[in-house]
Amino acid sequence: MAGVDEKIRVKVVLQAGLRKYAKGERESEVALAAGATLNDLIQALDMGKEDVWVVGVNGVLARRDSRLGDGDRVEFYEPIAGG
Repeated sequence: MAGVDEKIRVKVVLQAGLRKYAKGERESEVALAAGATLNDLIQALDMGKEDVWVVGVNGVLARRDSRLGDGDRVEFYEPIAGG
């Protein structure tokens, strides 16, 4: 069982306009409490719901309630329009 003060670190990759949530950086590392979910990460980044469309964790599409683990790679993508 994870202790109250245990932390995990996840690598965050923000595509295109989403980089505004990491001061323009494409990649960053974020520390979260052990047992954190993708939604917890979204809140930690202060991302608006309208900006979160497609998220992959370790190359697999993920839901907001997906639990994150130490060392996970989380990629955020903007919606793509086309015709």
